[in-house]
This record gives sequence, C-alpha cells and structure tokens, in this order.
Amino acid sequence: MANLETEALTISLDEPAFNLLEDDYTPSEFSNETGARAPWTGEMMRLQKIQVVRNEQLVAWWKVLGPSRTFTGDPLHLPSGKVIRNHKNEITRIICVHTVGQLVDMADKERGKPSYIAEIEPTPLWDAWEQVVEDKPGLLLKRSSFGFGGERIRNG
Repeated sequence: MANLETEALTISLDEPAFNLLEDDYTPSEFSNETGARAPWTGEMMRLQKIQVVRNEQLVAWWKVLGPSRTFTGDPLHLPSGKVIRNHKNEITRIICVHTVGQLVDMADKERGKPSYIAEIEPTPLWDAWEQVVEDKPGLLLKRSSFGFGGERIRNG
C-alpha cells in the first residue's frame, strides 16, 4: 500500500471513514499540506478534512467551514480507523469503524461546545507527589512518621 495521500473530489456519506479533522489553516499552510492552491486568501479559515480508504489508500476530502474567528470551540479530531501492520511494519489492512455521515454528525454535535481545557482543576495528586518528594530523604535514613498528622517519628 502506498503511503502517499491523494485528494478526493467527492465522498459518500455511507463510505467508511478513517478520520475527521477540523483545524484552522492559513492559505500557505493549506497549500503546504495539500500541494494545491488555497481556495481563499487572507485570514485563517476552519477546514474539515475527512479521510476515507479507496483502493487500499487513504484519500482526503476537504471542506471550508468558514473564518476561524467565528468558531468558539477548539479544533476537532475524530479518529475512526486503525492501520494494521505485520511484523515487517508493512500495512496489511486498514479498519474503519464509522461512516463519513456518522463522523460528520459527531462533529456537528461537538463543534459548538466550549473548551474544557480551561476548566481542568489541579488534582490532589500533585500535593501527594510533593509529600512523597519531601518524605524521600527520611525514607532513605529509615525514618518513618505515623499517627495523626505525622506526629510521631521513628528512628529520628
């Protein structure tokens, strides 16, 4: 199987899809990735790239969704396929789980949602790690603390 990706003029909604990616591109970034001239000039645009498998080769289809500034959510990446390789690292099979229509529906549902990255709170794991780092010299000297709040220290 070839590793080069070709471009498709049309795709069917019933076709098995390997991947759906929505990201922001400048005209030069689009030209560098596809080797074709961008169909717009100027500002960054949000593009949708859907990859399907045809004749044992990945084929990409592009759609311009609009200016990047009009999208509130983060870029999307919806994987739907897996490449199976043999012991010689040669591609033997490509498995696709969803169809193009299913991935497009998923992208439509996820596109308007706000980013959850800003809402991630620090977990108590960091505090626990700091406690382990503080206790490590004591463990090396065979000291141990126990009781409420570490009130007793053995071998100290």
